[in-house]
Amino acid sequence: MTIEQALDVAVQNHKSGRLSDAEALYRQILAVEPRHADSLHLLGVLAHQVGQNAIAVDLIRQAVALTPGVPEFHSNLGNALQGNGQLDEAIAAYCQAIALQPNSPEAYTNLAAALNDAGRHDEAIVACRQAIALRSDLAEAHNNLGVALNVREQQDEAIAAYHQAIALKPDYPEAHLNLGNALH
Repeated sequence: MTIEQALDVAVQNHKSGRLSDAEALYRQILAVEPRHADSLHLLGVLAHQVGQNAIAVDLIRQAVALTPGVPEFHSNLGNALQGNGQLDEAIAAYCQAIALQPNSPEAYTNLAAALNDAGRHDEAIVACRQAIALRSDLAEAHNNLGVALNVREQQDEAIAAYHQAIALKPDYPEAHLNLGNALH
């Protein structure tokens, strides 16, 4: 099996939730080619998924160093950094992803979540509105907007944002919880 074939199987395993099988294949690829950026990145994503954020940050940083022009690497680095509580670095990673791919609503949505976590709600509102302008059906962007608006004591707008998030994704527990808190 070639490295690319092994990577394809690993990605299929990863997407199917067979994380230990995916991890084993990513590690086999890295044993043969230690600087394989995609495997480093995806192994980092997997580590983030299982709550090993420090390991995820290290692996994804290695992938970014090898291939700095890939926006997804920067976005996923931001996710791992945010999960590790490194909000300023997460925000910088999301901004780099946006610089590389300015039309990524997901990157703006992730940026907004990190800005909210950092207490920078006015900036989060701007990022959410940019995400929504790019893709109006992104429930997470509407939920993040609601969070920022609620903190800014703009309850009516926050409630409307939560309702929109729920309309787009009825099984979105965070939006339901946030709506309940805003209504309370």
